[in-house]
Amino acid sequence: NPDVFVVWGGVHASFETRSTLSLPGVDCVVVGEGEETIVDLVEAIRMGESLDNIPGVATHSHPDAETCQRPLIKSLNTLPIPDRQAVTFPERFSPVAMGSLMHSRGCPWKCGFCSSRRFWQERVRFRSAQNVINEIKRVHKDYGIRIFTFWDDAFTIDRHLTEKLCRGIIDSGIKIAWRTATRIDLLDDDMLKLMRRAGCVQMDIGIETGSPRMSKLICKDIELDTA
Repeated sequence: NPDVFVVWGGVHASFETRSTLSLPGVDCVVVGEGEETIVDLVEAIRMGESLDNIPGVATHSHPDAETCQRPLIKSLNTLPIPDRQAVTFPERFSPVAMGSLMHSRGCPWKCGFCSSRRFWQERVRFRSAQNVINEIKRVHKDYGIRIFTFWDDAFTIDRHLTEKLCRGIIDSGIKIAWRTATRIDLLDDDMLKLMRRAGCVQMDIGIETGSPRMSKLICKDIELDTA
């Protein structure tokens, strides 16, 4: 529909802006972190203004992602809790999907197969424990959701902040179950016990390979004996 303005975003579109813009119907690409960019983009479209100078927007006349990169949001706590009632097709979202959230953005490791480090501009940022707990309470109150997924690249990157979040969940008195993922070298018995008390029921561990040669090749940087 030529009357519909089509915006693409996400990891692939951010790294492959030129090929994405070459697809039929794609009008522009939001590069990288999109919450602030999309607001500026919609306002410019509404006002009939040029999109070429909006930080974080790649267009047909300005297609290079590197030249339109937008600085990362300084504080993730400034972002509002996502309005789950605004989803277009709510019937397509399972309770598990509605319980999706993140404590952090970014990962400091250099695994050769992963785009996260580059996508988040080689930085790791965290929401405060209270900010995350507020979202959990809101989702629990509005939808009765008790199952949550933390989609962090490595949930236990910062031990102090992870402990603070887990203790905050425990102190809140909300009975929830949640799952997440992390690295094998960021866990120990004390951390696992605390996470379990806070409701963690599933942990995905990125080991990737049992081959020392392949582990070195992909820069996984873990001890296979530890795994």
